[in-house]
Amino acid sequence: MPDLEAFDGHMLSRRLTAWGPAATAALPELTAALPRFPDDVPGALAAVCPTHGSADRDRVAGLLRAAATHGPQAGRLAAATALHELTEETGPLLDALPEALDGYGLQVANAAAKAAGLGRGAARLRPSLRAALVPCEETGRDERQLAAEAETALALYRLGGAADEAVAVLSGVLDDVARARQGCRWPVLHAAAAAAGLGPEGRPLIPALERLLGDPETAPAAVGALLALGHRFTDPDRVADRLLDAAEYAPGPEIALDALRELLAHHPELRTSGGALPRLTELAERDLRVAASDLVWEAVVRDELFRACARDLLARQRCAPVA
Repeated sequence: MPDLEAFDGHMLSRRLTAWGPAATAALPELTAALPRFPDDVPGALAAVCPTHGSADRDRVAGLLRAAATHGPQAGRLAAATALHELTEETGPLLDALPEALDGYGLQVANAAAKAAGLGRGAARLRPSLRAALVPCEETGRDERQLAAEAETALALYRLGGAADEAVAVLSGVLDDVARARQGCRWPVLHAAAAAAGLGPEGRPLIPALERLLGDPETAPAAVGALLALGHRFTDPDRVADRLLDAAEYAPGPEIALDALRELLAHHPELRTSGGALPRLTELAERDLRVAASDLVWEAVVRDELFRACARDLLARQRCAPVA
């Protein structure tokens, strides 16, 4: 990787990460590239390591530990995260997260999600998480801040905070998203996932989530969260129609399909009544594409993936016993 530009290094690291241990032969090149791409290579190093104990695995762990502690500041969180994935070692990650939480937007959202994954053992991060909830004076509460607030609220809860604190933050995020209406699909995904993560204690958020059902871009995330909170729909057939509208007209049809799968699991009567399955059949089999993209090749790939998932869902519903 010596002649790669930054973007190429990023993309190659992603590809090797996806290959996992099948790309173990790339360890020497990745090791050599670590100083040049400190933010991209650590995850790939952890991913391609052999799955069982070996000298290579121990050596990579040592490299990641050193990068997380003494490496370039920009790559310490990536190295600490990769080390945690490889060895479950939490110390370097706990040390790197406060600085990441002192950033902005996606950086804070990602750092908060990592903190949430550490659970109560990361309680010392609570002050940094609360500080991250204060909006940046220059940007205010734009969509990146809203997404960061959602992830931070869930992290505070997972680290032993009170549910009502998280509910208050998420309620504010969802209200702002509902008022904005446009360009807020990304924070909705974060807020809905965070609300679902609260379990039954997140039920006060049900009215705010219900207000998102009318927009095809936000309906799938809202449905998934509502079901996770134990909500039962009085008109599930109408909700299924909303999800299929989202699959047909909104970005990311696979998200709508996931929500429909959950809806069918909670409301099995939809398998034999209403038009959900016939309409899904039409989407899965028609010639006109469902997925949209500015890149033709990407639209083709995503559309074929959607159709394959839709056909699998239909097959499972037809075979499943009706309660």
